[in-house]
Amino acid sequence: EAVSKLNDKSTDMCTAIERSFLRKLEGGCTAPIGALAVIENNKITFEGVLFSLNGSQKIVVKYDNIELSEAKNLGVLCAQEILSKGGDVLMKEIKKAFK
Repeated sequence: EAVSKLNDKSTDMCTAIERSFLRKLEGGCTAPIGALAVIENNKITFEGVLFSLNGSQKIVVKYDNIELSEAKNLGVLCAQEILSKGGDVLMKEIKKAFK
């Protein structure tokens, strides 16, 4: 209860979106994945990216001006989009390389 008073709601929402994106992609410390959620003027901008291990392939998803009320599953939806654009194959290659 005491610590909750120190929590910044905007930061909490952004990190929750970023973490759900990473969790859906099953990205750990070795996966070349980036995620950034920012809230400005009560709208969310999100950009997520997945690279191949050698950096030759890049899959990006970006959304601007998302209403806060529509952001609940934003990270998961963006990860699903990355996976559907070939990210599923890249993630299999990444996991295979680190077994």
